[in-house]
Amino acid sequence: MRQLFKHRNLDNSDGLRIVKSQNLKVKSFVETKTTPRKLRRGLKGVSLLTFLIFCVFTTFLTPSNFFEGKIYPANNREYQKLLLPRLKSAKNSIYIIMFLASYYPEYPDSPTNVFLKELIEAKKRGVNIEVILNQSDNNSSSHTTIENLKTARYLSNSGISVYFTPPDKTTHSKVLVIDSRYVVIGSANWSYSAMEKNNETSVIIDSPKLAEFYIKHFEEIKKECLLLIQPAGK
Repeated sequence: MRQLFKHRNLDNSDGLRIVKSQNLKVKSFVETKTTPRKLRRGLKGVSLLTFLIFCVFTTFLTPSNFFEGKIYPANNREYQKLLLPRLKSAKNSIYIIMFLASYYPEYPDSPTNVFLKELIEAKKRGVNIEVILNQSDNNSSSHTTIENLKTARYLSNSGISVYFTPPDKTTHSKVLVIDSRYVVIGSANWSYSAMEKNNETSVIIDSPKLAEFYIKHFEEIKKECLLLIQPAGK
């Protein structure tokens, strides 16, 4: 086989062969049989030390929160197709954190209205439902605040409590946890634009452990909430 690189070998009195590549202009030291015993032990010691350092670093750098599960891409219009059946079949609980959730009375069949109706139906089945929405700022006339308040009133009239995060902290999350099993997370708000027009990237993850993690995340955010809209009589 034709050699791609020409090497010039130089014998060194220290027992190392210096291999000099004329093409790469790099020197590398190669252990030979004539290498002194102490030096060979030293080289092996360095290799062992490098291995131990690697093990230590990989142990500490590995994330403590590592989860396994089945992942289903739910981009763009696939979000509706994959989420709706899981809302319909929910049996125990639904937790939602949403930056923007819009209810459109004038468009009863809009995708977000369908989602909200399924939440109400799930509530009637005895499913525990809790919702956290973003309160964008102290200005109650902002688009996000108006839309979220309208949605909160609609849900609360059907027995679902809705929490609002404080106005000095933006809650930009878009996440659902269904039946302590499915985690729906991504870029999609519950709005007309997100459901019908935008390029959105989301996934549905079937992972009870991950669901447990995000339920705890939900509870932590709920502790920060200053406003609660709940059904009359509660």
